[in-house]
Amino acid sequence: MKNILFSMAALLLLTACSEESGPTQPAYDLAAGKAIAEADCAACHGMDGRGKTSEIPNLTAQPLQYLVDAMHAYRDGRRLHAALQDMTTGMSEADMGNIAAYYASQAPLVHEESQKPVDASQQSGLAVAAMCEECHGEKGISTTQGVPNLAGQQPAYLIASTLQNTSGTRGHEDMGELLTELDQVDVEKMAMYFA
Repeated sequence: MKNILFSMAALLLLTACSEESGPTQPAYDLAAGKAIAEADCAACHGMDGRGKTSEIPNLTAQPLQYLVDAMHAYRDGRRLHAALQDMTTGMSEADMGNIAAYYASQAPLVHEESQKPVDASQQSGLAVAAMCEECHGEKGISTTQGVPNLAGQQPAYLIASTLQNTSGTRGHEDMGELLTELDQVDVEKMAMYFA
C-alpha cells in the first residue's frame, strides 16, 4: 500500500513538474497578419515595417506587445490619429495580434551608421539618449515586451511622439514626468542619435 501511495505521489509530482507554468501566449497567424498588413498597413508602413516617410514610425521588429498596446491606444482614443482610430475600431483582438506578430517578426533595422563609433556631432544626443536606455535598452534596443525600440526609429516621428509624451497628450503619464527636464533641442538631439 505504501508503495502504491508513494508511486501515485511521485506520478503527481512528475506530472505537475512537466506542465509549463505561467500564462500561455496566444497562437498568432503570421499569414493572416501579413494579409491585413498588405491591405491596410503597407501604404504607410510597408510590408517590411519601415515607415515610408520620417513622420511614419518603423514597426519592424518592435516588441509584439508594444504594437498591440499601440493599436489599443489608437482604438481607445488615447493616441490621436484619425485613420488609425478608424482602422483599429473594426479590428478584432486576433487581427491586432496577427498584425503585431507579423511586424514583430520582420528583420530589425540595421544601419551601417550604427556600427560606427559615436562622432562629436552625436555626442550631445548620446548624453540625452542615455536616460532612455534604462527602459528602452542599450542603444535603444528594447528587450522588454511593451517597451518600444528607439534604435533606427524615424527622427520626425520620434520627436513628435516624445513631445506628445512631454505634454501629456500621448497618454503615458510616466513618460511625461521623465521628460520634463528636456527641451526641444534635447529631444531633437536624442531623436537624431537613435535614428
